[in-house]
Amino acid sequence: MSSSSVSQIIFERESKLGELRRRIPDVIVKFPYFQEDFYLFTWLKMGKLRADKTRA
Repeated sequence: MSSSSVSQIIFERESKLGELRRRIPDVIVKFPYFQEDFYLFTWLKMGKLRADKTRA
């Protein structure tokens, strides 16, 4: 895998995590472990990486 492909994957992942953080601030406050990327990424994987499917 080329470094540009890896960079693109990292950029997409960070973009999706940022979008999810903007959509669930109330959840993050109530459950602080969602501040960790691991938990947010797990949430995204459960939704097939569709942050737009998360209710605001």
